[in-house]
Amino acid sequence: MTKLLLVDDNPQNLYMLQVLLSAHGFDVELASNGMVALDLARHAPPDMIISDILMPVMDGFTLCRAWKEDDLLKNIPFVFYTATYTDPRDEDFALSLGAERFIIKPTEPARLLALLQEIIAAHEAGRLAAPRQPIEEAQYYKEYNAALIRKLEDKVLQLEEANRALERDITERKRTETRLWKLNRMYELLSKINQAIVRIREPQALFDKVCRIAVEIGGFRMVWIGLVDESSQQFQIVAQVGGAAAYFEQAGSTFRGKPVDYCSVQNALRGGQPVICNMVESVAPCQPIALQLGARSTAAFPLVVFGKIRGTVNFYSGEADFFDEEEINLLGEIMLDISFAMEFVEKETERKHMEARLHESREQYALLFANSLDAVLLTVPDGRVLAANPAACRIFGHSEEELCQLGRSGILDASDPHLAAALEERTRTGKFSGELTFIRKDGTKFPGEISTAIFKDCTGAERTSMIIRDITERKRAEQLLKEREALLNEVGVIAKVGGWEMDLATGKATWSKGTYDIVEIAYDMPIPGLHEHVGYYFPEYHEMIEHKMKALIETKQPMMFEAALKTVKGNIKWCQAFGEAVVKDGKLIKLRGTFQDITERKRAEEQIRRLNAELEQRVSDRTAQLEASNKELEAFSYSVSHDLRAPLRGIEGLTSFLVEDYGPKLDAQGQQYCALIRASTQRMNRLIDDLLAFSRAGRASLRRKRIDMRALAQEI
Repeated sequence: MTKLLLVDDNPQNLYMLQVLLSAHGFDVELASNGMVALDLARHAPPDMIISDILMPVMDGFTLCRAWKEDDLLKNIPFVFYTATYTDPRDEDFALSLGAERFIIKPTEPARLLALLQEIIAAHEAGRLAAPRQPIEEAQYYKEYNAALIRKLEDKVLQLEEANRALERDITERKRTETRLWKLNRMYELLSKINQAIVRIREPQALFDKVCRIAVEIGGFRMVWIGLVDESSQQFQIVAQVGGAAAYFEQAGSTFRGKPVDYCSVQNALRGGQPVICNMVESVAPCQPIALQLGARSTAAFPLVVFGKIRGTVNFYSGEADFFDEEEINLLGEIMLDISFAMEFVEKETERKHMEARLHESREQYALLFANSLDAVLLTVPDGRVLAANPAACRIFGHSEEELCQLGRSGILDASDPHLAAALEERTRTGKFSGELTFIRKDGTKFPGEISTAIFKDCTGAERTSMIIRDITERKRAEQLLKEREALLNEVGVIAKVGGWEMDLATGKATWSKGTYDIVEIAYDMPIPGLHEHVGYYFPEYHEMIEHKMKALIETKQPMMFEAALKTVKGNIKWCQAFGEAVVKDGKLIKLRGTFQDITERKRAEEQIRRLNAELEQRVSDRTAQLEASNKELEAFSYSVSHDLRAPLRGIEGLTSFLVEDYGPKLDAQGQQYCALIRASTQRMNRLIDDLLAFSRAGRASLRRKRIDMRALAQEI
């Protein structure tokens, strides 16, 4: 077995070579420097020595010189295996010392084994060159020192490069440490804000907390949040920490003015992207105040909620060039989290609102279902009844349980000719509204108005709703109304009175039968238009009628006129028309009124006028006769009064003489007779006066005065 002596001051290198060579059948002995190697070789010479160069106590060059000067060892192959002396001049110096090979580390294991096998084979075959004569000592030390100087120079260069690399490493490490500190701070900021988002559901409280965390944890000088008011579209500062009133007062005036390019907040609002200012300058009016507060870098991040910019979150750092790419990305994540929180709050608010509305809707449905006067049934398309309200139980006379057992077929009249069409329409369109015949518990049938629709419940199952109204009373009322309308039409025909109505929005006119009869138009004929209807009247009435209609529309005051017309059949009639305006919400919507045939009345009025004329003539003639009679009576009265007064005056005068001359001689009875004569003559005078007054009464005007009839009757 070939024995190899390995010399290296690095135990790890020795171990790795030992493992490699031992695994390939070599007997390996180890030495940590040249002095130990010489002692081991002199006691037990190896078949080949493999040595490093740079070693303590005795390096490889010195070992090789001593090896080749030793008569016992000089013929044993010497191989240098080094990683420090790699200059070609080092190789030349090593070979000049008698070394067989100069191998530079690292060499692939297979290549190294091949080289060693080649050297061993050449040595055994005697092909290796004879040992060289040792070089002179002066020459040796010269070249040895040159090699050492080269190595020292290399080491110095390596040290300088290592120092520079170390400095770079230290600078980079400091930068990395600073960066890691900033990142850790930002991650802690992100974590704390996320915790606040999880705990806080009220937006204002969340904004305040975010600003406080950003200043206390993130180390920012100032953080504030501004939102755009949706109603006024004004930008308002809603939360801030670390700021000054003067700054926000100046910033507020900037936001209220026209947009300016130097304002990062306005640029973020307009562009929808973060706006970074890593070197604060005194450009904007509020920036000097920010500088006084210690801000050297600013960042304005748009706050986007549901794709719409709602405002900005603004960070102010005391370091220049603070906002690098990673800072911006992390702050962007924070903005996404805040946006998500706002969206969640709005969704949650909307969800609660919807839940409240749903709860209210359910309560309203329950109240409507329970208190509806109409029957309400929840069914399925095949006819099964799932629920019925109290009104349904009352209308049909069944309990809810009975209705559920009976189903649709138990309450609908199967003989109703409209039933099949109604079910087909609901199946085709999903809904139906109309009238059907229903059956009560006692078997009686009644008309009902039904509204039914197919829908899906929350589970996706098909359901149908049925709302049924008992219209028995309405049908009776409709029948009664028809009868009354027919009666009214008959009465109108008998009384020769018709009704009319005109919808001004549609221009559609409606007539009663009486109106058709007056104009003598068949009931199935179209109603003439307004101008055509006016054309029925004689031309002398056209202007008056048009004026009346115009006044009705413009002033909304009722109109009334009488005019003669010629009917469709050519008959001449007198008609009286009355019209009024129908106003709704201050707007004229229709005209309506009556139309009466007054031909008979006009004829009667004409006859009355004729009779009145005849009567007036008769009165005139009779008056003349009375005047003549009165004159004769007056003449007779004067004659009577003159002829009667003369005897009366004589009787009265003689009686007076008798009483004066012979009064004392007359007894009581004689005096009484004289008194009776005088009273009778006086009464006769009064009668004559009354007769004269009566004769003059025909010429006097009548005067009204109150008369006490009781006193007059008693007087008579």
